[in-house]
Amino acid sequence: MMIVNEKFENQSFENRAKKGFADMIVRDLKLAEYVAIDTEMACKEAIGLMKDKGFDQLLVTARPHYRLRGLVTMGNILSRMVSNHATSSTLVFYIMFHFSRGSEEFKRITECIPADKLTCFQISLQRSKELL
Repeated sequence: MMIVNEKFENQSFENRAKKGFADMIVRDLKLAEYVAIDTEMACKEAIGLMKDKGFDQLLVTARPHYRLRGLVTMGNILSRMVSNHATSSTLVFYIMFHFSRGSEEFKRITECIPADKLTCFQISLQRSKELL
């Protein structure tokens, strides 16, 4: 028989999130719009876009279906350029962090998803970090 501490359970991340985001959908969170770039964009253009939008990272997609392929950060681009491993004309494809090419399925998050459902995403990230 498992004994559950009710006070502890009520303070859990999942339960706090359910209470805090009850009856809200993702659209209600008023998150900043994301920006995605193509793998064929030059580093100089990516840096300019990040500066214009106030971001330090961008999602990277690939044609023809614009599938998510990776992530590029300002720090990574600048680090590669300073160490002469890239120039301003280098394509972000060669700089970006490549997402797994395996069969891992990604769940699409739309603005109509209940906000409390995002807790499973957060928990999944936390558990994967613990495994590292």
